[in-house]
Amino acid sequence: PPPPLCDRRRSTAPTPTPTPRAMASSSELSAGVVACWKGLRAANPLVMCVTNRVTPQRVADVLLASGASPAMIDNPDEISEFCDLATTIGGAIYLNTGLHSAQVPALEAIAAWRQGREKAAPIIVDPVAYGATPWRTKKIDEVLAGVKPLVVKGNASEILAISGTTADGKGVDAGSTQPLQCLDAARAVAQRFGSVVSVSGSTDVVVEPGGRAVAVRDGDGGDGDKGRMLTRVTGTGCALGAVVA
Repeated sequence: PPPPLCDRRRSTAPTPTPTPRAMASSSELSAGVVACWKGLRAANPLVMCVTNRVTPQRVADVLLASGASPAMIDNPDEISEFCDLATTIGGAIYLNTGLHSAQVPALEAIAAWRQGREKAAPIIVDPVAYGATPWRTKKIDEVLAGVKPLVVKGNASEILAISGTTADGKGVDAGSTQPLQCLDAARAVAQRFGSVVSVSGSTDVVVEPGGRAVAVRDGDGGDGDKGRMLTRVTGTGCALGAVVA
């Protein structure tokens, strides 16, 4: 069945009645988001980021504006120490698989650090352009298997590809598939990795490992839709992944 719908647009139209499931109501979900946001600003958590070379400035700026403390780390010689620090002080680790050549050793170092540790800071993986090339797919598979992500955050094309379904991605960008159309794929990925899966788009979908899901409508896809506007600015998806962390 379709997930409950939380509508964030400013509209007088009534929110569709969710299909009955063991899920919170839209108002409860909205209240939970507000509480998390306030908690983020109060805690000022360290978010260690290994991101692609195009967006580190934007990611850091958005994290600072959100109330977090970013650390942009990609030197494999200090990865384990920063991961330990994030774990000790209640921070998180954000991995964005842009996969420029200098980033790969850092991702491998995090996977090595994660192995054999029962306690580790939450790791969020953004599988950028998964499925675009065989090499990229293999490397991201290794990252996902090695770091045991708490959250996998991607667009619909990336999540479809990870699930083993034929996807329609355009390099690092999503194709025409919408998040609600890949709900089964998101549930499969969540079950495979034991992770929460976040699928971004005009209607975001978030799926728990047990299969429960919620959809958040950001806009209608029109020219004035803020969700559509975000696709015209580099790094908004990367920044979203860091805020999730």
